[in-house]
Amino acid sequence: MSGELVLQPGNIRVVTARVLHPYRGLWLLDLELDPDVLSSAPTSGPVTLTINSDTPITLKGTIDPRGSGGFVEFYHLRVLAGGAGWDQSVLPRDYQADAGLTTRDVYTTTATEVGEVVNVPSPSPVTHFVRTAGPASRVLEGEPSWYVDTSGITQVAARSAVPLDGVTQLLRWDPTEQVAELTGDTLIVPGTVISDPRIPSGPVTVRDVEQTFDASGSHAIAWCGVQPVSQLMNDLRSAVVELAGTKFLGSFLYQVVRQNVDGRLQLQPVDKALGLPDALPVDAWSGLSGASAKLKLGSYVELGFFAGDPRAPFVRSYQPGVLPLEETLDATTAVHLGPSAASIDLAGGADSLVLATPYQALLVALHAFATGLNPTTLAGQSATLAAALTAPPINAPATQRTKAT
Repeated sequence: MSGELVLQPGNIRVVTARVLHPYRGLWLLDLELDPDVLSSAPTSGPVTLTINSDTPITLKGTIDPRGSGGFVEFYHLRVLAGGAGWDQSVLPRDYQADAGLTTRDVYTTTATEVGEVVNVPSPSPVTHFVRTAGPASRVLEGEPSWYVDTSGITQVAARSAVPLDGVTQLLRWDPTEQVAELTGDTLIVPGTVISDPRIPSGPVTVRDVEQTFDASGSHAIAWCGVQPVSQLMNDLRSAVVELAGTKFLGSFLYQVVRQNVDGRLQLQPVDKALGLPDALPVDAWSGLSGASAKLKLGSYVELGFFAGDPRAPFVRSYQPGVLPLEETLDATTAVHLGPSAASIDLAGGADSLVLATPYQALLVALHAFATGLNPTTLAGQSATLAAALTAPPINAPATQRTKAT
């Protein structure tokens, strides 16, 4: 390659450009600048690198001061793809809509908060998504593939398979490590398919690639494979807990602050340091089919996530020793209580709950009244009926607890 490396703004000459391009996530540039133009070189903000080869290459990103600096006459500048915002921290947020929302809503609002632009061609429908405090890229953990393209736009989609152009040459192939060494004037991106008769196993696909451009040309090391995964990511996953996706596999202690009319609970995390959002209107799974309760405000519940999915929060247990304000137990046919024979038979069976004492007295009185309609005994039974009806006020519950004998 005989072209120049130019950084804009400022028309800054770049001596060497190293591109690390993973299959999943964002690429980065490590640039060595011409020492004669350091005084006019940008130190922050968006920049564009142009590689003026036979087919010009343009990469748009943002300077990362954390990876930039100089030593003696050398100055290195690190540029992250897009707006360099996906590793910025965001506040916790609860996304919920009964009418439905999509992952595009979650990703777009999060990207806007950190200065990124995202394209979601095939969003997934969700009704709930819990975003925790931490790196913005966490919201993309459930996506099998996402990456930032050379124009700086985050694409939430699978990479396209593209053939290796006819100019780039395969210099070496290591079948043990599945590593290819290449040279050419074009940018090699993940998803590139290398077909060469010297590779006996057949075509291989570039997953991660490190490519260096300088005055003498271009040299690339590509890690390849047959699966659409990042070898670099797999190597890091075992060491970096953040990438392991374990955040939502545990359970969290929340406090009930409100209960909606539909029974869902609005909750606040007890430990704010966990970075979980407030006011989660979530379904309460009682553990007993047909049971529901009106909970006491301020009581504690355990919040979990199905299969560690932030889109699926649910309450799975309650604070022991704290009774609800109301409890409902329902069924389509019958509700049986405890080991005793007492039951509520919705189909009209013989068994029933024992009535509380005042209601038993009322039944006795009505029975006496019916019996007293016999003229021969009317006077005595009328007195009995009157006494029964003037018993203590009937203000006890309709039923009372019974114990099995």
